Amino acid sequence: MPDTDREEGEQPISHENYVSLTPRLMKGFDSAIARVKPTLIARYGETEADALMRESRQKYHDLIPHIPYIGDHNPLLDVFFFPATRHLGLYKAFREHGKTVEEVGRLVYEIGEAEIRAIPGLVRRVIGIVWLYRLFTILM
Repeated sequence: MPDTDREEGEQPISHENYVSLTPRLMKGFDSAIARVKPTLIARYGETEADALMRESRQKYHDLIPHIPYIGDHNPLLDVFFFPATRHLGLYKAFREHGKTVEEVGRLVYEIGEAEIRAIPGLVRRVIGIVWLYRLFTILM
């Protein structure tokens, strides 16, 4: 079956293509962590928060080459799949520092809230309508 997402002459994408996304993925990680940095510092102090952020970043970076290829041109990659890998990096670093699963879960939730708040209100409304419309059409 031909891959209709590729242009003529374009090479097939392999799991190595996610490695090529490393700079973009790391930029997303840095942005997400920057949004909760004040919370981390208030919770753990500056020294430990810096160590947690640095080690989480490294864990995520180390995971990127191991992200299994599941396709490209899929918006679910950016919405769910890559952030899940980011959260795994956070989990590994926090657990190595003796933090609980609950602490990691709370941080992941706070990152999600912060990322949603960073989207302008009108855009959030449009996204909500699109998601509800898709859900409605699936259920019907």
